[in-house]
Amino acid sequence: ERGFFGAIEAQAGPGRRKEMHWHRDGATGLLHLGITLSGQRRLQLRAWTEEEWTQELSMSAGHIYLSSPFLFEHCISYRPKEPTLALMCRFGFLDE
Repeated sequence: ERGFFGAIEAQAGPGRRKEMHWHRDGATGLLHLGITLSGQRRLQLRAWTEEEWTQELSMSAGHIYLSSPFLFEHCISYRPKEPTLALMCRFGFLDE
């Protein structure tokens, strides 16, 4: 009856180089499962401690990650001339 991933979104990346801006997801990003189905994407994470800390992950078909992008800044970039398809699975909140 209930599950963690109530919202599933397909994201098709452009067939051109594109970099998104740094951002945090909304509350549905408290639990997030990203699945890369085709193409290549680069995920950059940024956290603030005493100094800025960044981490970069390259993802291609078959890569998955489980995270909480509601809690940290991140951005995605896509490779040029390579369309990308990914599924984003997030919390789904019921209006009860």
